Amino acid sequence: MAIRIGRYGPAEQAERARSRSTATKSEAKSAQQGAASADKSAATKGVDTVELRGNSAAVSAVREATEGLPEVDAAKVARLKAAIADGSYRANPEAIAGAMLDEAKAVEG
Repeated sequence: MAIRIGRYGPAEQAERARSRSTATKSEAKSAQQGAASADKSAATKGVDTVELRGNSAAVSAVREATEGLPEVDAAKVARLKAAIADGSYRANPEAIAGAMLDEAKAVEG
């Protein structure tokens, strides 16, 4: 996959099309096809390129598993809004900090 460094190249445009919650599968496919043809022409024009390998199967599996899921748990947001509004919400700073550290450790591997 070729990526223009410093701007949105074809690969980033394809990724943005896939990640938009309103994007349709045809939009994403069209963006991918455009990225593939642009990648070929970029390679012949002397543009810097980056090729990523190895994790594409894992990334594809995650993308397929999460496709169609809402980005936000609307029911949870509604519960939290109600709890804040009626004064019953109590934040647990230790639990929040622990979850943040766990997330950071998971991201770092």
